[in-house]
Amino acid sequence: MKSTCEGSDFIIHSPEITANQARHYPCAYNVTMPAQLGDQNTHGQVLLEKTAARSPNHPFATVWLLRCPKHGPYRANSCDFHIRKCPEEGGKPGLTAG
Repeated sequence: MKSTCEGSDFIIHSPEITANQARHYPCAYNVTMPAQLGDQNTHGQVLLEKTAARSPNHPFATVWLLRCPKHGPYRANSCDFHIRKCPEEGGKPGLTAG
């Protein structure tokens, strides 16, 4: 179920909860908020830009520009942001500009 709360979309993973519950208690109800510019994932990678370019290797993704605090910017699939590691620190190579 997809819902909207104060202008930002979020995904509700359980049909038994209301949008109001999800907004006030996202962790308790397994709600996923979409990534925003400036967000940092668990590996320290920061989202700099969401481009409209289609991914060269994933049919449903777009290309996002991420930044590693130590090694600088690189491109990655939008669907990988939450798990992405820096290419210089054991992550997959960044996407080439296309």
